Amino acid sequence: MDKFFNEEDYRLLDKDIFTFQVLQRIMPGNCKLKLTDHKNFILCYSTPPFPVWIWTVDDIDEDIKELIWAAMKQYDLLNNDISFNVKYEFAEYLEDKAQEENLKLKIITNMLAYECRNPIEPHVLAEGKVYRCSLDDLEEYTQIKKAFHDAIKLDQKDDEGYRNDAKSELESIPVFFWKNMDGETVAACDVRIDGEMACVGQVYTPPQHRRKHYAENVVYYATKEAYEKGFIPTLYTNADYAASNKCYQKVGFEIRGSLCMVGFDKN
Repeated sequence: MDKFFNEEDYRLLDKDIFTFQVLQRIMPGNCKLKLTDHKNFILCYSTPPFPVWIWTVDDIDEDIKELIWAAMKQYDLLNNDISFNVKYEFAEYLEDKAQEENLKLKIITNMLAYECRNPIEPHVLAEGKVYRCSLDDLEEYTQIKKAFHDAIKLDQKDDEGYRNDAKSELESIPVFFWKNMDGETVAACDVRIDGEMACVGQVYTPPQHRRKHYAENVVYYATKEAYEKGFIPTLYTNADYAASNKCYQKVGFEIRGSLCMVGFDKN
């Protein structure tokens, strides 16, 4: 087991490129923990509060599962503050193993990975227009990030943490708002470029503005721009949120895989 990644590890991810796109993006960075056998599994923990990503081969051998579990214990990953993004086969193993050791691990989020090869203009054009953000929008974007993370209850930080992230994103990636006719921001999303992929993320509509097709429209324009620049638009979404999945499918996204987040039951 090594604490570094090489070209073998990146090749392993080729067949799961959409489901483990984020893993591939964070692997080159200065991560808290990197573990791999370059054949059966890749474990990468970027930094708190983000989840640990664990890629495993299909039909993974029981001995390799035990090896990963032992590493999770050795590096103190089995505490209540850490979650894991994994394939369903390994999630089942984690739940069973945790139960044996009186731990309360369970699937907390079901996720779908999408790809868009042909952006489709929304059938309902929302009132208002798309708006490309700049640093002038730092405070508003900070509040949108906070609302987004409060809503999904993941990767939560204090206000300064959100502000620092918002500033970094506004300086480095496209961030889009949808503004209604009164100039209010009624939906938002961003786009992260990773090689040939353009991952649409942080899609958020304030509760009072939902069901008016704002998210559908802002995602379409962000997707269309990325596509026209030669990138392949992708995104992750919670598989159990029917409305958001329907929104993405309407503008041309197609399901390319599934995975889940496993975390500790704190009830």
